[in-house]
Amino acid sequence: MSPHTLLLSLQIYADNRRTDGEFEASVDAIVTAAREAFGNIPNSTNHINGINDSTDPHLSFITNHGKSFDSIWIASAGMDRPGMRERVQAAVAQRLNLNKSIQMRVTNDVDLLAAAMTRHPEISSSLVVIAGTGSIAIRYAYNNDDIVPRRVARTGGWGHLLGDEGAGYAIGRQAIRKTLFSLDNIKLARQKSGLSTLGLKIVNIFSNYSSKENDDALDIDLLSNVLMASEDKSAKSRIAGIAQTILDLAGSGDAEAVGIIAQQVTRFVDNTLTRLLDPQSHGYVDPSKCGLILSGGVMLHTVYQTIFQLALAKRNIRFSYTEAVPNAAMVGVEYLLASHTLRPLQNGVS
Repeated sequence: MSPHTLLLSLQIYADNRRTDGEFEASVDAIVTAAREAFGNIPNSTNHINGINDSTDPHLSFITNHGKSFDSIWIASAGMDRPGMRERVQAAVAQRLNLNKSIQMRVTNDVDLLAAAMTRHPEISSSLVVIAGTGSIAIRYAYNNDDIVPRRVARTGGWGHLLGDEGAGYAIGRQAIRKTLFSLDNIKLARQKSGLSTLGLKIVNIFSNYSSKENDDALDIDLLSNVLMASEDKSAKSRIAGIAQTILDLAGSGDAEAVGIIAQQVTRFVDNTLTRLLDPQSHGYVDPSKCGLILSGGVMLHTVYQTIFQLALAKRNIRFSYTEAVPNAAMVGVEYLLASHTLRPLQNGVS
């Protein structure tokens, strides 16, 4: 019988500085996802392996389905913080009533992307580069006989207040700033023309404004609308959320939108990525001998990825392979299945 694997990829910020109640809420979310995953697996086995008998009504459906598991991978933001992995592993094992034979791996969600390295066994080092709401670049490598790629070095990932160039928040922020400057200049009579296509789009998004008349737009307090509290989204989320609109405008040929994307890509490449490509950087491997794994909602947009690749070419940076990963969870599943043909995962490896 082929072993079952379970992979949970969750966007949960599990910070060990959080209160016990907030930590419990994070664990609850992981357990809920696990139960749903168990419920979605066909009833194809006749015995239980890895899940203890339980009278807990919340777990009874798991045992009744008779699932057989050899390994579980839980991937979530914040799991690489000191002590977090151990706390989550113990809590989840207790909540799901797992016995000790099951091999549980708890890592940061970025580590899922590094699993794509197993598709290129001839390359021992790769860079994982992400541009979503935030941005980060991490080098992974195999050491000796490792079957699990390990983190070697990282740059970026400072958050929207201090960094994250080239990511959704930075793109949205720059577009809003340009629009605010234009509005100010129009009111000061320093700008004779009205708002650009991009500016009108920004005003529309944050003000439910649909008129194409610039005079009407001047009466809208864009700054307050951007920063005001919202029941469903934070200001950060709303600002980052307009990145896709700007990318789409760039795709339609809007020069102003293209300029914003190009500037942010340049900052991301020069301030984040190239620091890992410095020969003096820890773990350095010549780009021609390492891979490039790309992910994140912004990075996976065709326009952004094209401008990003052009920026690399302009700097004569060429990787052995480039792979865009739209579904990190599937890469993790592939890795778990492949690992059974090599050797068992070690409990808690990161």
